[in-house]
Amino acid sequence: MNKRVPTVSIAAALVAFAVISVTMAAPVSAGSDQTPRTLGWQDLLPPPVEFDDPFTKLTPDQLFNLSSVIVMRRLKAEGSGLMT
Repeated sequence: MNKRVPTVSIAAALVAFAVISVTMAAPVSAGSDQTPRTLGWQDLLPPPVEFDDPFTKLTPDQLFNLSSVIVMRRLKAEGSGLMT
């Protein structure tokens, strides 16, 4: 059996390689006049989101009472038997 290699696929691969090579080389030559910038973790963080936190206005006693209500509701929802 003599297998024939399709020339169209080889030509397409060469064209694709040429396009990828030129595409990858273009940004390198365009930005070569700039000095590289060192990035740190702070550069990768998104900007902080500002929002109104209603819990900051509660007193410690109010926060304790609120957390107690949340715990009781969770126990009741789970059917633990502690809350009937």
